[in-house]
Amino acid sequence: MEHRFWALGSFDESFESYIDRTNEFRRSNGKPSVIVERQRPPADFAGIAFGYMQLPNEGSEERYIAVGAQCDTIDVRCHSPLLIDMTKHAGGIRKFAPRVHEIDDACASALLAGLAVRNPLVFALLRDIAGRFGWAGADPWTMGRARALSL
Repeated sequence: MEHRFWALGSFDESFESYIDRTNEFRRSNGKPSVIVERQRPPADFAGIAFGYMQLPNEGSEERYIAVGAQCDTIDVRCHSPLLIDMTKHAGGIRKFAPRVHEIDDACASALLAGLAVRNPLVFALLRDIAGRFGWAGADPWTMGRARALSL
């Protein structure tokens, strides 16, 4: 199964709009982001689309943060985003470019679990997504919510 990242603009300019569902995605210069629509998963996409935003650069290093997950009719927006580990969560790519980036089950499972541990209010929804792919039989899903959240 293939999963993908979905660029949602600059964290500083777009996160609040994403959380409150007004969806006004902007680049770091405040201009509307045209990449969002180009990367929107098609209606028949069967994997997980992970929404991500770019953080302000630290020196020459680009950093990205996962802000949510979408699968079928489940659209989870996370109030506590997760810094994307490019090796563990993105299959080792160095940085995102304005094109669709697909990831495998191992990367998607790790990213979904990381989001779940950081977001207790949407843990059950993320576990529902994990269950669709047969991942709900492993940690953090089987640990019990309280123990998983203490990690």
